[in-house]
Amino acid sequence: APLRLPAVRSSEEWALSLDVKDTHFAAYDLDKSSASRALIDAFPRSGYFRRIRDIREEKEIGQLLDRGKARLVLVIPADFSAKLARGETANVQALIDGSFSATAMVVAGYADAIVQNYALERLRGKASRGKPAPVTVETRVWFNAPLKSVNYIVPGLFAVILMAFPPLLTAL
Repeated sequence: APLRLPAVRSSEEWALSLDVKDTHFAAYDLDKSSASRALIDAFPRSGYFRRIRDIREEKEIGQLLDRGKARLVLVIPADFSAKLARGETANVQALIDGSFSATAMVVAGYADAIVQNYALERLRGKASRGKPAPVTVETRVWFNAPLKSVNYIVPGLFAVILMAFPPLLTAL
């Protein structure tokens, strides 16, 4: 039988990476326009987000974030496309699960970059010098608004201590 060599693995599989991929997100689109759909579709196209559902009622936002089903909920207001058509700056809201501060900061950065890229695409081809970005994102973090890592590291230390001491005591 011929010798089979193991598949070559990329350096990403062996190295420590802080990338967050396939993050579940949901969209609460109150505008339901082609402009809002284009913004929502930009998230899965980035490769970092996977859309799990469209939200129909505001109460679903809390349920998704509370249960950990979504790390990001994108809220697009009803006047989104109207503001863009008038040349005004439209705001969107990104609600982020902050239970793990490092992940939340990365998710917030990705969301902001995607929205800014969408805004730049809208400005492309227009006389846009000196004009503000047509879309801005307002980020709100749930569960850990200041993004302090102590909120999840300290409770985790108890488990580490409980795992380390029994073998240590046995060895002594």
